[in-house]
Amino acid sequence: WVRYEAVGALIPNTRFVVFKTPLGGALAKKIPKEKRFDVSHLLRTMAERGLRLGLVIDLTDTDRYYDHGDIEGMCIEYEKVNCPGRGFVDRDDLVK
Repeated sequence: WVRYEAVGALIPNTRFVVFKTPLGGALAKKIPKEKRFDVSHLLRTMAERGLRLGLVIDLTDTDRYYDHGDIEGMCIEYEKVNCPGRGFVDRDDLVK
């Protein structure tokens, strides 16, 4: 997680920006301060780029990384799609 870029570039011809999963609470405290990335960092980065975050599609298979209420509290839509990590996805409900 630490070695990945926090927020990617705008995907050409779309309105999508990929970003790594923000970490909050106790998980964030395990990361060196200069490497942390939480919801506030995400929002700040988007604003610095002149982009407005309107929807977050969370593809993690857990709710333990951050409080999605922090996103919804900023009037940003939030959708959860539980996708198992580190493997091949063959569930029909996830593959479209």
